[in-house]
Amino acid sequence: MNGFSNENIVDRLCGGCECSGFTPKVDLSYVSGTGVLTVTDSSTYPTGDSRKIVHVYARDKNAKKVISSIAAADGDGVITMDLTSLDKSEGFTIESTVVTANGCISDGHFSGLGIVATASSLGGWDKDNNSIS
Repeated sequence: MNGFSNENIVDRLCGGCECSGFTPKVDLSYVSGTGVLTVTDSSTYPTGDSRKIVHVYARDKNAKKVISSIAAADGDGVITMDLTSLDKSEGFTIESTVVTANGCISDGHFSGLGIVATASSLGGWDKDNNSIS
Protein backbone atom coordinates (compact mmCIF):
# COMPACT_ATOMS: atom_id res chain seq x y z
CA MET A 1 0.00 0.00 0.00
CA ASN A 2 1.36 3.41 -0.96
CA GLY A 3 0.68 6.32 1.32
CA PHE A 4 0.99 9.89 0.27
CA SER A 5 2.22 12.98 2.00
CA ASN A 6 -0.14 15.92 2.29
CA GLU A 7 2.57 18.39 3.37
CA ASN A 8 2.16 20.49 0.24
CA ILE A 9 -1.64 20.56 0.36
CA VAL A 10 -1.72 23.02 3.26
CA ASP A 11 0.50 25.49 1.45
CA ARG A 12 -1.55 25.17 -1.71
CA LEU A 13 -4.80 25.74 0.19
CA CYS A 14 -3.59 28.98 1.69
CA GLY A 15 -1.36 29.95 -1.20
CA GLY A 16 1.82 29.75 0.87
CA CYS A 17 0.36 32.22 3.36
CA GLU A 18 2.21 33.30 6.47
CA CYS A 19 0.20 32.21 9.49
CA SER A 20 2.49 33.18 12.33
CA GLY A 21 0.55 35.33 14.76
CA PHE A 22 -2.74 33.54 13.99
CA THR A 23 -4.02 31.81 17.11
CA PRO A 24 -7.50 30.31 16.80
CA LYS A 25 -9.76 30.50 19.84
CA VAL A 26 -13.49 29.83 20.06
CA ASP A 27 -15.30 30.24 23.39
CA LEU A 28 -18.54 28.46 24.30
CA SER A 29 -21.29 29.14 26.81
CA TYR A 30 -24.30 26.80 27.04
CA VAL A 31 -27.53 27.36 28.99
CA SER A 32 -29.16 23.97 29.48
CA GLY A 33 -32.55 25.39 30.48
CA THR A 34 -32.98 27.27 27.20
CA GLY A 35 -30.83 25.05 24.97
CA VAL A 36 -28.95 28.10 23.72
CA LEU A 37 -25.25 27.90 22.89
CA THR A 38 -23.35 31.18 22.62
CA VAL A 39 -20.22 30.96 20.47
CA THR A 40 -17.56 33.69 20.46
CA ASP A 41 -14.64 33.99 18.08
CA SER A 42 -11.78 35.11 20.32
CA SER A 43 -9.04 34.28 17.82
CA THR A 44 -5.92 36.39 17.45
CA TYR A 45 -5.36 37.58 13.89
CA PRO A 46 -2.00 38.99 12.81
CA THR A 47 -1.67 42.49 11.41
CA GLY A 48 -3.06 42.58 7.89
CA ASP A 49 -5.30 39.56 8.41
CA SER A 50 -8.80 39.12 9.82
CA ARG A 51 -11.64 36.65 10.23
CA LYS A 52 -13.09 35.38 6.96
CA ILE A 53 -15.46 32.87 8.56
CA VAL A 54 -15.77 30.60 11.57
CA HIS A 55 -17.85 27.49 10.91
CA VAL A 56 -19.43 25.89 14.00
CA TYR A 57 -20.96 22.40 14.21
CA ALA A 58 -22.81 21.07 17.28
CA ARG A 59 -23.47 17.29 17.33
CA ASP A 60 -25.32 15.03 19.74
CA LYS A 61 -24.72 11.34 20.54
CA ASN A 62 -26.79 10.33 17.48
CA ALA A 63 -24.70 12.54 15.14
CA LYS A 64 -27.64 14.89 14.62
CA LYS A 65 -26.21 18.37 14.11
CA VAL A 66 -26.85 22.08 14.14
CA ILE A 67 -24.61 24.22 11.93
CA SER A 68 -23.92 27.95 12.04
CA SER A 69 -21.12 30.38 11.26
CA ILE A 70 -19.60 33.71 12.21
CA ALA A 71 -18.90 35.74 9.08
CA ALA A 72 -16.38 38.51 8.53
CA ALA A 73 -19.16 41.09 8.69
CA ASP A 74 -20.24 39.93 12.16
CA GLY A 75 -18.33 42.63 13.99
CA ASP A 76 -18.78 41.31 17.53
CA GLY A 77 -17.80 37.76 16.54
CA VAL A 78 -20.67 36.25 18.54
CA ILE A 79 -23.52 33.96 17.46
CA THR A 80 -26.16 31.96 19.29
CA MET A 81 -27.26 28.48 18.30
CA ASP A 82 -30.50 26.76 19.31
CA LEU A 83 -29.63 23.19 20.33
CA THR A 84 -33.11 22.18 21.54
CA SER A 85 -33.52 19.83 18.55
CA LEU A 86 -30.51 17.79 19.73
CA ASP A 87 -30.40 15.01 22.34
CA LYS A 88 -28.63 16.53 25.35
CA SER A 89 -28.51 13.33 27.43
CA GLU A 90 -24.79 12.76 26.77
CA GLY A 91 -23.79 16.34 26.04
CA PHE A 92 -22.63 17.77 22.76
CA THR A 93 -19.50 17.75 20.67
CA ILE A 94 -18.69 21.17 19.24
CA GLU A 95 -16.34 21.48 16.27
CA SER A 96 -15.15 24.62 14.57
CA THR A 97 -13.06 25.69 11.62
CA VAL A 98 -11.54 29.17 11.73
CA VAL A 99 -10.55 30.63 8.34
CA THR A 100 -8.71 33.94 7.96
CA ALA A 101 -9.01 36.37 5.08
CA ASN A 102 -5.42 35.49 4.06
CA GLY A 103 -6.17 31.76 4.01
CA CYS A 104 -4.94 30.44 7.36
CA ILE A 105 -7.14 27.56 8.55
CA SER A 106 -7.44 25.68 11.83
CA ASP A 107 -9.88 23.13 13.27
CA GLY A 108 -10.71 22.62 16.96
CA HIS A 109 -13.23 20.73 19.06
CA PHE A 110 -14.73 20.22 22.51
CA SER A 111 -16.61 17.12 23.69
CA GLY A 112 -19.06 16.80 26.57
CA LEU A 113 -20.54 20.30 26.52
CA GLY A 114 -23.51 20.31 28.87
CA ILE A 115 -22.16 17.34 30.82
CA VAL A 116 -18.54 18.09 31.78
CA ALA A 117 -18.87 21.86 31.37
CA THR A 118 -21.34 24.53 30.34
CA ALA A 119 -18.64 27.03 29.38
CA SER A 120 -15.27 26.35 27.79
CA SER A 121 -12.97 27.07 24.90
CA LEU A 122 -12.40 24.65 22.06
CA GLY A 123 -9.15 22.70 22.16
CA GLY A 124 -7.34 20.19 20.02
CA TRP A 125 -6.52 22.81 17.40
CA ASP A 126 -4.57 21.46 14.47
CA LYS A 127 -1.16 23.04 14.14
CA ASP A 128 -0.65 23.15 10.40
CA ASN A 129 -1.73 26.73 9.80
CA ASN A 130 -1.53 28.55 13.10
CA SER A 131 0.94 29.62 15.74
CA ILE A 132 -0.05 27.20 18.50
CA SER A 133 3.01 25.39 19.81
